[in-house]
Amino acid sequence: IRLSGLEKVMPLDHTTYSGPEDLSTDIYVANDGKNLLVSVDVLDDHIRKGDRLELGFDPLNNHMRPVNGSDPDDIFISVNPDGSFQIRGAQAADLQKECLVKVVRDDKENRILYQLRIPLLKLHPRLRTPGNIFGFNVAVCDDDSGSGADYWLELRPGLLGGLRPDLFQEVMIE
Repeated sequence: IRLSGLEKVMPLDHTTYSGPEDLSTDIYVANDGKNLLVSVDVLDDHIRKGDRLELGFDPLNNHMRPVNGSDPDDIFISVNPDGSFQIRGAQAADLQKECLVKVVRDDKENRILYQLRIPLLKLHPRLRTPGNIFGFNVAVCDDDSGSGADYWLELRPGLLGGLRPDLFQEVMIE
């Protein structure tokens, strides 16, 4: 999945986004039967401390109504360019121990490669069974000012700027 261009940038009213060389990303998602494998290759003209990757999961895809918040099963992962990461939500402590995160930073090429191996069983046991659908979202935050994320590219709305898992992309385990 390629995220690039002004139509994927939020918030529009405060952005200094100047095109794909400023911020763009390729997202790869796979399943090996035991783990969800996520790789996010980011091109960013200024790699700073406030840049980060945000992932959101609604394992039960149980958003029956639009709400500004999350359900008890929802999980959120933030990964920083230095490789540190935080997990919030269901199974956070277990996921923090068992989730494998690797970040490769190339300042010469203005690239950050985020790689995650997330145990499907810890996301939710039902995700080990093919055919199940879950909510998924990705956002890549850009810190051009040096004072935190100025804007972000997002797969779908609902992860940043107001939590709305009902807007996440639906994904099927195969």
